[in-house]
Amino acid sequence: MSAGASALETVNPPPHVDRSRWNTILEDAAHLLAGWVNQAVELGWSDLDLFGIAPPSGDPNSNGLAVWLNGRPLRALSEDFAVVVTEEGGRFYFNRPREPGPRLLWDAPMSNVVKMPAR
Repeated sequence: MSAGASALETVNPPPHVDRSRWNTILEDAAHLLAGWVNQAVELGWSDLDLFGIAPPSGDPNSNGLAVWLNGRPLRALSEDFAVVVTEEGGRFYFNRPREPGPRLLWDAPMSNVVKMPAR
């Protein structure tokens, strides 16, 4: 994980993710790596559970925690879910993906362009 994660800052965003959103994802991934990844691994979270990203046509529920956080601070982590608390005091729960995204953030970008054969 560390080799791929260290390359995150040099990876361009996938075509379906704008630069601002990508920067937020990278910041959230860095926070996970700095403070939560060891606990997550001990609890059974995989690289894809934490750092997976779905293709544009994929199920957004298969995105990993770093994609889901969207700048919200992580407050708790269990075997099955993560918890964030909003500025207003509300809680959001992220259920660990049953089928995580097929690619890791550091394996991006993925193309959303399908080349059609010439006629």
